[in-house]
Amino acid sequence: EIIFIPTKSKMDTPKEVADIINKLDAEDQAVITSFIDKLQAEIRGEEPMTEEDEVLDSETAAPSSNENEDNLPPMYESGDDMDLATTYKMEASDLKGAGDYKSALEKYNLAVTSARPSSLLLANRGDVLYKLGEFQAAVRDCDAALEQNPDSAKALRIRGKSNKSLGEYENARKDLSASQAIDYDDTAVEDLKFVTDKMKEIEATKVKKKLEVRICVVN
Repeated sequence: EIIFIPTKSKMDTPKEVADIINKLDAEDQAVITSFIDKLQAEIRGEEPMTEEDEVLDSETAAPSSNENEDNLPPMYESGDDMDLATTYKMEASDLKGAGDYKSALEKYNLAVTSARPSSLLLANRGDVLYKLGEFQAAVRDCDAALEQNPDSAKALRIRGKSNKSLGEYENARKDLSASQAIDYDDTAVEDLKFVTDKMKEIEATKVKKKLEVRICVVN
């Protein structure tokens, strides 16, 4: 009898899967282990999602936000009153520091629409939106901020945290990793660990599900 011993790789074969393989004969074990190696290589290479992958992701993803896109905060359209925008920014900053995020958002909205907003202003409003649980709106502001400054650690961090709350774990992992590389922040450590572990769980689940389908075909 051949006993299957999972090899150490970037993603170990789950114990439940190894137990299933050990019940097969040597020929089937060889087929399955080859199949696992191929799957793991494809997953590490970020293979295109299949219909089955989309179902698995929907099963493992966190609930999405119920935000209404019609209620998203206003974006800049026109205007160049920098003095007025500066006044609103200062008022917003004071309110944010006091923990009055709703009032701070109102001031940030006025600042954004008074003059063309900077990357930092958009990231700051995104931070307030994140704290208010408006995750999709926070992502939109951070997207706009990063269009101006792709190396904004603050915008990457806030977008990463927002995506984590939306269940977009892979996007969150990428943003949080990038933000930590640019400007390390202790507050993001647990968030990055969480989404990294979550992605490992999702990848392991995908391999297990695909393996179960393959075993059914073999039998």
